[in-house]
Amino acid sequence: VDFYSTLGNAFMHTMTGLGQTYARFTGTRTSAQYTAIGYQAALQLFAPQALGWRSQASYTYLRSTRHLTSEDNIPLTVMGDHRLQASLSYLAQWGDHRVGLSATSLLKHRKGIENLFDSGNGLSYHRISSRQTYNDRQQQWQVALFYEPMFADQNLRLRLRPYYGSHHVKMTHREDSRHMEFTRSEVGLNIEAQRPMLHCQWTLIADGTYLPANAKSLQLTGLTDGAMKAMYLHNYRVLTSSATRLNALLRCDFDCGPEVHFFIETGGSWTHYRHIDGNCLSSQLTLGIRF
Repeated sequence: VDFYSTLGNAFMHTMTGLGQTYARFTGTRTSAQYTAIGYQAALQLFAPQALGWRSQASYTYLRSTRHLTSEDNIPLTVMGDHRLQASLSYLAQWGDHRVGLSATSLLKHRKGIENLFDSGNGLSYHRISSRQTYNDRQQQWQVALFYEPMFADQNLRLRLRPYYGSHHVKMTHREDSRHMEFTRSEVGLNIEAQRPMLHCQWTLIADGTYLPANAKSLQLTGLTDGAMKAMYLHNYRVLTSSATRLNALLRCDFDCGPEVHFFIETGGSWTHYRHIDGNCLSSQLTLGIRF
């Protein structure tokens, strides 16, 4: 995407999401900020007891704008994100065992607008010369089983959740001139354990997922720049290659008083792509207070 620069030249920046860039702008005026507004509505229906049917639906909208604050606060990108999610689950108990089934569906539609400004000559320095659109439509669904054994030690809670899901993605750039579409499936196992110990509540969550390679389609018409084309092809390989993903999270909650809780949370993620060199590693540490 070509943005205007303070030196009067056109520079190319790589998108890392819907209308967002990771590269700053050439020159001295490089300060940028985001402004956003959004809302959410949700509905839940469930039985008075812990067992039985449970359903929920939610809608979320977020609109964000990126401004170049150091140059008259001009708007560079605008993003609108719509998300509609629904789920239905059932939990039953037989003896010392709890079993259940859940189905979840998520629809996402993100649309971005890239404002391309003039090269900086004359009086039209900040006039928008053209706009480019970006559309991202995703459909996700997942079916999961629950198994929760009941232990004699009431302080220990363990839940196993094997699952299978499908993820359909369709992205278009520049009014469908660049098109990327694929469908991915996933299988995995989620484990959650809770136990009070050493004056705090401990929670461990571990998740392992395998994503096989799937049928896909890629269309890049009118794309002549070598660097940008290489970026599209690389991202396409990453998104459609078979992968193994492992996640782990450990959390400790302390009671600091009536309705006040302090927590420490740490976790990590590891992803291995079968046909691509290198792995993806990440970690986090969070401290917080709930009241």
